[in-house]
Amino acid sequence: MYSNYDIPDAYHPNKVDLHLEEVQQQVLEQFGLSEQVEQQGMESLSAEQAAAVGLAMSKGFESLASPADQLPK
Repeated sequence: MYSNYDIPDAYHPNKVDLHLEEVQQQVLEQFGLSEQVEQQGMESLSAEQAAAVGLAMSKGFESLASPADQLPK
């Protein structure tokens, strides 16, 4: 039914989790928190750190998004 549509990798449902992890890792490295999270888990972040990471991740996802009119047809 939808075989005529070529879904770009960034939007492919099977690859969304890969992008989530990639964006999360980039943000954690940006804030210098990747080692802490790797050793102690995300629960070790303070509320302020978690909020900053979440905000930065949302901006990372915005950069992956593309307006619908720019998707391949």
